[in-house]
Amino acid sequence: MTSSFAADESKLVSIFVQTLLYGIFSVLFVISIWVLRRKMSGGAGMGATMFGVAVTMWVLATMHLGVNFARIFNAFITYRNEPGGPAAYFYDLSSFTNVFGSAIYITQTLVGDGFVLYRAAIVWNKNLWIIVLPCLLLTGSAVSGGVILYIFAKIDTQTEIFSDQLSHWISSFFALTLATNIICTTLVAFKIWQVNKLSVRVGATNLIPVFFVVIESGALYSMTLIVLLATYLAGSWSQYLLIDALSPIIGIVFSFVIVRLGLSLSSSSETTRSQRDVDRTNFSTNLWWTPDDKPPEEQEVVLPGSSINRMARVDPSVDTLTADTSFSGADSDMFNYPPKKWASPR
Repeated sequence: MTSSFAADESKLVSIFVQTLLYGIFSVLFVISIWVLRRKMSGGAGMGATMFGVAVTMWVLATMHLGVNFARIFNAFITYRNEPGGPAAYFYDLSSFTNVFGSAIYITQTLVGDGFVLYRAAIVWNKNLWIIVLPCLLLTGSAVSGGVILYIFAKIDTQTEIFSDQLSHWISSFFALTLATNIICTTLVAFKIWQVNKLSVRVGATNLIPVFFVVIESGALYSMTLIVLLATYLAGSWSQYLLIDALSPIIGIVFSFVIVRLGLSLSSSSETTRSQRDVDRTNFSTNLWWTPDDKPPEEQEVVLPGSSINRMARVDPSVDTLTADTSFSGADSDMFNYPPKKWASPR
């Protein structure tokens, strides 16, 4: 299946779009690092995981943009007089720049998916039964990506990217990373919604803004992946535009959560705290635990840019549970990893 939108035309448009999105990502990256450093200057740990992922995302996006500029230069300057012209250069899937650029994109995708999975695991108290499916999907994405790179390196110069030899692996890679993000975003959003119901009951801060930030960021990436998958299955070379756009979009989504929550929620000068007696059976979540033989312990659900703290005390004489709940933004210890060890609920 071929497209009237040629590869060279698609690449010219894609490099323009990618450059614009890379600029947006770079601004968000700088602000997110500022938010993290502001957190560190306040006496709290920066969070090696958050910082490492942020830097890795930006470095990979920068490398991907650089490779694409090199491909544009080679196609329209170095090999412009070769048979087939610039389009023939982009059709050659075995070229070093194509294999290397694809490796960068696949790596960045796996890093992003891995962090989304890590975030879901933290929020769900590292419950293996909850994250087993996303783990399998991420593994499938890694395998598919590896096979794609291997085929690229070995394929002949006349084979198109829409050939049967590649189409199954490429469509599988897109579908698996899409499923991973939808599932993990849903898991995180559901947990926030679940915690919000408890927060409202004990008079704590409404977490709906956090819920929408997670949904919006996940929806942006997922919708781009859906359009990319549909474009590829339709056999259109405009897929290049979406693939190149995804590199900065992955970083934008990651930084957006930090910036949106880190800046907007820090405007609150005080943290809402309250204590109420509630029936223990209504708090059958794994956000905290209250063993009879141990003193109360504060548990933490860590999200990018936010901290949801729960402290529970059991009064055996009246069989009630007192919950001390708080939520805070950038001024809280929101970027500390790993979070405190959790145990199963009573």
